[in-house]
Amino acid sequence: MHRIEYTNLTPEQIGAALAAAKAPTSKSPTCGCLAGKKFKISTSSDCALDFEFFDKSELSVSENGAPAVRCAYAAKTLHGVTLFTFAIPGTLRVFAVAVDFASGLATVYDTFFAGEVKMAREVQREYYFGYIDEGKGAPAKLHTLTNRFEGKGFFWKDDSDREWLEFYPAVMYSSTVLLYGKYQGMTYCAPTDYIKISEDMFLYAKVEAEFNGMMTLKLVDVFNVKSAGFRLGFDEDDVFRYEMFEAEGRITGQLASFAPFNDYGEKIVRAGSLVANDGKAKGWRAVYRPMSLFPPMTEEEVVAAAKEHTEPFGAKASVMGGTNSEGSKKLPLSDMLAGKKLTVRYDEGPCWEYEFIDGRRLKVRAEGEAEWHEEPYECFEVAENMALFGHLLQWEVPASSNSIALDFTNDLTTCLHADFGNEFAANEVNEKMIFGVIEGEGHNPPKYVRHHPTDELVGKSFAWNYSDSMSSIHVYSSPNSYSWTIFLPNGDGGMMWSSVCLYGKLRDDTYMFSWVEEGCGGSLGVLVFNTRTMHDCGFFYGVGRKDGVHYRSFGAYARPCGNFNIKKYFSLKP
Repeated sequence: MHRIEYTNLTPEQIGAALAAAKAPTSKSPTCGCLAGKKFKISTSSDCALDFEFFDKSELSVSENGAPAVRCAYAAKTLHGVTLFTFAIPGTLRVFAVAVDFASGLATVYDTFFAGEVKMAREVQREYYFGYIDEGKGAPAKLHTLTNRFEGKGFFWKDDSDREWLEFYPAVMYSSTVLLYGKYQGMTYCAPTDYIKISEDMFLYAKVEAEFNGMMTLKLVDVFNVKSAGFRLGFDEDDVFRYEMFEAEGRITGQLASFAPFNDYGEKIVRAGSLVANDGKAKGWRAVYRPMSLFPPMTEEEVVAAAKEHTEPFGAKASVMGGTNSEGSKKLPLSDMLAGKKLTVRYDEGPCWEYEFIDGRRLKVRAEGEAEWHEEPYECFEVAENMALFGHLLQWEVPASSNSIALDFTNDLTTCLHADFGNEFAANEVNEKMIFGVIEGEGHNPPKYVRHHPTDELVGKSFAWNYSDSMSSIHVYSSPNSYSWTIFLPNGDGGMMWSSVCLYGKLRDDTYMFSWVEEGCGGSLGVLVFNTRTMHDCGFFYGVGRKDGVHYRSFGAYARPCGNFNIKKYFSLKP
């Protein structure tokens, strides 16, 4: 998982790094188009800035009539819009201003360190929509938030030869997959602003909250698929970056949007509250901070919780369409395994013998073990002559789990075996997808053919409707990770997070998919997805301080959202 081991820097350390940098660096030429200009930007908020540009690298600025301050700056121009940035000496504040001289409109970003978050190094940001004030009053229309960027996906390569993918399935978050460095191939999410400058020009700003805290702010020219902007903050090695960049790209795809046709995203409403500029602390954003919600557990805490409560298929409702969830979209339980006896043998070693007492109880033992263990199970018919069943191994403490697909047409099986404890936390799930055969009376398994890992889902996106109260969007954004997005009340995409994942192909129309919410409660989800019926079913497995070990089934209806042409970016370089 993309865990970035950051140092919780002090404001004094941050201030020293910012003072030493003075101005942003740039591998590509900066713009001298502002040299000699003077203008004032007024905004709809309590921010007015008077500028005088002495040359291409120094300006003076007066904020709300205060004495002017001289600052080093740098600028980039993209398709007629100029973005410039400067740091206020002796402070932890950095400004960025996007000015469209043709329309006279501007957006101001007031960014700062050491805000009201747990990490002083995490950049905070507040934006103001404004205009070049020539004494004629404010224009009727300023720049706005927008959902017109929602659903797009891009490949980018910048002037330092860094390459990455970006996905925008939401209006308040985005995800990135780096194609270079230690964290390449992993998907991570960041709270994001999307601002409409014109029909073809947008302003994009994200902060890698919960990771290294760095901000990226850039202009994006959709007509020419170019961008120009800057990065501000500390990278994963605690090196301070204040650098402008240019990038060229390709549009990799476009997802469907589920907002009403007359909703253009100018206001983002989340559960009845305005997300941006809603009276909370300066720079406030709705940010998913899962490690604060789900602090890691110790091994002793996991064992104690398991002993206190382990309940497979308990009565507790689940928003993912589990037992007793209102409007659950689960498949009906199936009795297709009742009375069967079989052995599942996996190439990597495990082998279990099963006797299915009826449609809800089974007996299981490892090959060579004398004692049988009786366990409750649930089973679903996921495709013709194919079952998915799952159960806990409660004789272990804490209990591990088996989620097993039985393909009786081909006498093949795939198991997602999971238990607790990885290198990060004792409550996070270890998962292994293993492939093998079904043995027993009436079965004639092949010697060489198996279900197998696949990349056929990479680049695809589906919306999943689990119940009347829970729907989400999956973007399968790399061969080993993906992101999910929770819908806002109006149908736009809202909060996002990402996980490591595994993909398995069972048949041409049926796939197994699993993910572990590492750094986020640590639970496992495993499902089998039938692309003919556009329906899935699966199991959710985890442990918590209050509810102990849980193993519950779920299911969802799928809607195709679109595709991104990205598989080619994950080929190993020659």
